Amino acid sequence: MRYLLPSLFCLLHHFVFSQSQPAGIKLLAKPKGNSVVLRWAPASPALWQAGNRYGYKLERFTLAPDGSVAEPAGQGKLLAAQAIRPVSRQEFDDLARTEERAAVVQEMIYGDFPAGTPAGPAGILARRQEDENRFGFALLLCDFSPRIAIAAGLQWTDKTVATGGRYIYRLSLAGVPAGMHAEPAVVVVDVREEKPLPPPDQPKVRFEDRKATLSWPVFLHQGIYTAYVLERSTDGKQYRPLSDLPYVFFSEKRDPEYAHYVDSLPANDQTYHYRISGLTPFGETGPASAAVSGAGREQWAGLAVIAGAKVLSDKGVTISWQFPEQYNAQLKGYSLGRADRPEGPYRDVNAKPIPPAQRSFTDAPPSTNAYYRLRVIDKSGQERAVSFPYLVQTEDNTPPAAPAGIAGRISPKGVATLSWPANGEADLLGYRVFKANRADEEFVEVTPVILPQPAFTDSVNLQTLTRQVCYKVVAVDRNYNPSPYSAPIELERPDLIPPAAAAFRRIAQQGDTLQIEWNNSPSEDVLRYELYRQEKASSAAIRIREWFPADSLTLLVDTRAYPGLVYRYVIKVHDKAGHVTQSASRDVDFETGVRPPVTDWNVAVDRAKKRIVITWQYPQLEATGCSIYRSRAGEPLRLYKTLAGNPGQFVDHDLAVNNDYVYKIKLSGKAGVQTRLSEAIKAGY
Repeated sequence: MRYLLPSLFCLLHHFVFSQSQPAGIKLLAKPKGNSVVLRWAPASPALWQAGNRYGYKLERFTLAPDGSVAEPAGQGKLLAAQAIRPVSRQEFDDLARTEERAAVVQEMIYGDFPAGTPAGPAGILARRQEDENRFGFALLLCDFSPRIAIAAGLQWTDKTVATGGRYIYRLSLAGVPAGMHAEPAVVVVDVREEKPLPPPDQPKVRFEDRKATLSWPVFLHQGIYTAYVLERSTDGKQYRPLSDLPYVFFSEKRDPEYAHYVDSLPANDQTYHYRISGLTPFGETGPASAAVSGAGREQWAGLAVIAGAKVLSDKGVTISWQFPEQYNAQLKGYSLGRADRPEGPYRDVNAKPIPPAQRSFTDAPPSTNAYYRLRVIDKSGQERAVSFPYLVQTEDNTPPAAPAGIAGRISPKGVATLSWPANGEADLLGYRVFKANRADEEFVEVTPVILPQPAFTDSVNLQTLTRQVCYKVVAVDRNYNPSPYSAPIELERPDLIPPAAAAFRRIAQQGDTLQIEWNNSPSEDVLRYELYRQEKASSAAIRIREWFPADSLTLLVDTRAYPGLVYRYVIKVHDKAGHVTQSASRDVDFETGVRPPVTDWNVAVDRAKKRIVITWQYPQLEATGCSIYRSRAGEPLRLYKTLAGNPGQFVDHDLAVNNDYVYKIKLSGKAGVQTRLSEAIKAGY
């Protein structure tokens, strides 16, 4: 930050391009209803000198409503018949009679270099520095006065525009020296009524010992103001500028939000008023801000000193301090703060301000380890001085309470996390954590340092048969008094090991059933068992039984197995952690030689064709023969016909009228396998 000092390139914050941009001219335009003010600045001393020598060419192009250029391509209206360049020395002399800074700009443009400039590299460097100084001062002063900017050939007013029109202005050097490249400047303007300039908003001032620091937001004025006029008054009516030159704010930040200025005060007992006005690049001064006022105050830093402390057994601590008595009349009082750490936070131990003449205060009840800090408050309620922290330690043999409410868990990766409500002792230092595999074993400390927070993370070995791990917590105060052990908390280690499988002992056929025997899993964490039956030719398995360790089930008779199929049995063992282990039996060829009877049959009596037709379906057996049994009412059932394979139909023509017939079907397969006789199939003819 700089204070009212002209910078070599003070105009660069709104005129000069960044290093990545080509060297050229920056052009600004300000519409005023029926005219347009144009203001420009070259980006380097070399361009400035070329502009002073050759002048500038200013062209205007008119934009049609559709956005096209009304003039022929590249043929804009030349606003000045001759190149725009600085006025003569004589004209500068005439201007200097009313604008005293004009003489400085004249010297920057037409003045000779100082005599005695050294030769060689040192002379080149000195001449370059002189060029930059001239360039910077000239542009700075043109920024503060439109008349000087016009005289320097850096400003022009176009009075031939139409209100509401849109124009493009192009500015270029009227002549370019050999080897120099200068980008022309272009700006688009909508001609409209001039908007009033805003006053700087929300200025603030902070008063100290013979010093006032002004601050105001500049981000609100970006593109409007490039400098500020700072004024001071002792009566709030007559204001005087703080310097002959306006204040140009510089910051290391790319887009600063606030400007700051420090003013030295002649006296502390005087009220001062400040106001701020903005200055545009066109030399226009905006309205003044609201005034901010105040008075400087004498610096009391370092005058407040805590001299000592006296411990009154368990009744309290008396803190005494020193502060010059000549300031008592200016005081509202003192505030004594206490904290656990020297950096705070501090809490006042006095309910109301300590009287100005008082130099001691008793804090009760005392804290075993506490830092005290004294604040000096003046009559306006402002803090004027603060002492350094002062440590007071008292004897402490009382341990903190044992931590309670400990909670925790162990993650599948073996990370144990513990947490518990914080102890309420004011002198608490932290916590220590102890660990054991069982609650009745000796606990070993696992905290390398005292924990400041009521939480702990531990790494737990999961490759062990011990399923639990136990923790206890101890609280420690600042005098290292330990609390009793907390109640132990027992955490379950995550179960990463699947349960042992169940083992089949025997699978035997008993008649038309299968008897299955097995041994259950020896694991202690088994939750439940499941028994599945699966046909060898099918991937689907059917659950036929679920049981729990308390059932002690080891035998089951399967009555739903179908003869002629090959089965496999599977036992799944589930543990409490969600792991599943399964074991499969050998293949079981279930064959009884007997199949269920035919049940899916139909009978039809056809008297017109003198026949009885019986049809059936039985795909479960690859039959090699079919036996038809028949009887008439009152006669015994006899084998009536033998058919090859399984025809699925039998037609009986050997019938007598007015007789009731009964039929039964039996199928035969390979290896002597037979179905049972079907139920009686009755038909009246």
